[in-house]
Amino acid sequence: MIIKTFRSRLLLSSVILAAALLLGFFAVQVTSNTLPVEEAFNVESLIRLHVLANSDSPGDQDLKLKVRDAVLTETRHLLAGVTTKTEAWEQLQLHKDMVQGAAQEVVNRSGKDYPVKVQLGEYAFPERTYGSVLVPAGDYQAVKIVIGEGKGRNWWCVLFPPLCLIESAGTAQQPVVVQEGAADEGEAQQVVVEWRFKYLEGLYREYGERLAALWNSVRGRAILSAKELSS
Repeated sequence: MIIKTFRSRLLLSSVILAAALLLGFFAVQVTSNTLPVEEAFNVESLIRLHVLANSDSPGDQDLKLKVRDAVLTETRHLLAGVTTKTEAWEQLQLHKDMVQGAAQEVVNRSGKDYPVKVQLGEYAFPERTYGSVLVPAGDYQAVKIVIGEGKGRNWWCVLFPPLCLIESAGTAQQPVVVQEGAADEGEAQQVVVEWRFKYLEGLYREYGERLAALWNSVRGRAILSAKELSS
């Protein structure tokens, strides 16, 4: 009886210790993955994208999103391999006409005759919070796309680092993916945020089944020991 009790306590202690170590490990990994993201989000390191629709009509709002996708596709190619904000801004300035052409082509294909203006400059953005990440208010360098009269609800995102999420299969493969949309100031706003911590996802895929099997094994032994004690 004494031996069984000692064995059960030892097993229980081992389970508690393993759980504590596992939780501590994941806490360290989450911290190490979130802190760099928090530090990266500031006026000095971001380039924003701002798209203004011609109007609030359903057709113009849908066109705004199509223009957004075309611009993101174009800039993704332009900024491939770019690692600094300075270089990214230079590429955008150099290829501004290409960005404008991609946006205008979408508008023309839709049957509209709206002109598209592409402006590069510094624009004011409000403070936004995404989970534990704060994007402070300030004047950010941004690419501003104005469709037609530009009087409709607008949409913005982080263009560099490339955190905008393109909603088409197999296109969003960044460590952290952020999609954000906003109505004009003073109107109701809706924000969609998706965080993908690739490291943790990979860790779960690699070790998730092993940890589950280990837990089931330990749990089964604990139940068996409990039954032996009660017998």
